[in-house]
Amino acid sequence: MNRCSKEEFWKKIACMLAFVVAGCACLVITTCFEQNNVFYKFFQTMATAFLVSAPLSIILSIQSDNSISRIFDNVFPINKKCAQYGLVDIREHFPLNDKEIKTEFIHSKKFYLVMNDGKSFISGNNALFNERLSQELHETNVILLNYNNTALMTLLSKRNHHEESYYPAKIKEVISYHIDEWLRKDYKVKLYLNDDYNTMSILLLDGFAIISLYREAAGIDEVPHLVFKKEGTEYDKIYNDVMKLCKKSEKYNND
Repeated sequence: MNRCSKEEFWKKIACMLAFVVAGCACLVITTCFEQNNVFYKFFQTMATAFLVSAPLSIILSIQSDNSISRIFDNVFPINKKCAQYGLVDIREHFPLNDKEIKTEFIHSKKFYLVMNDGKSFISGNNALFNERLSQELHETNVILLNYNNTALMTLLSKRNHHEESYYPAKIKEVISYHIDEWLRKDYKVKLYLNDDYNTMSILLLDGFAIISLYREAAGIDEVPHLVFKKEGTEYDKIYNDVMKLCKKSEKYNND
């Protein structure tokens, strides 16, 4: 049972208990009237509805939900696999407008951003970064490609039909404009320079891991952004992958 169905289940249980309490209250009220009194009959009818009809309806609803869930899993096995992996959404962009993900972006203890140069992402979400960093609560880790690695920069530039100086200049610009500025303000930021070509972009937070794959052919094109919840099996694999990446990457020092 996923988080949403569990919440619905307990809501129905709470509702059923509320009906039982209301039914008992109606029974107590009937003792204040004679049996032939119109109010006696009214509260007796209400007590029957609260104690029998409503709880029975909720129980049948719970049973129906479970049956539908089992049927859905059998007919659409992909649903079961998504739950196993923890895949909860697929978006066209990083879903930072989602309230839960936005909150984690700002307050998450774990924050790892893995990208080639990160210019569009960091510049486009600069206000969110400033909101996170100004709190000075938790560390923010950014992993970009190592602009000093000539072979890597040549390969990336050639692949995307740019001059060899294109990516080194772009990454240096991101570092000087954003990272160095954050470090001058003594924000809790760590930059890692990765010597290997990235196969995907990653945003890792406390409860979510969001990945976007790069296209094989050159050029800018929309790619699916896969959102994984921590409860699934994929989150830990992504986390471990990022930890290994940080361990083998070069730590940036702006001194």
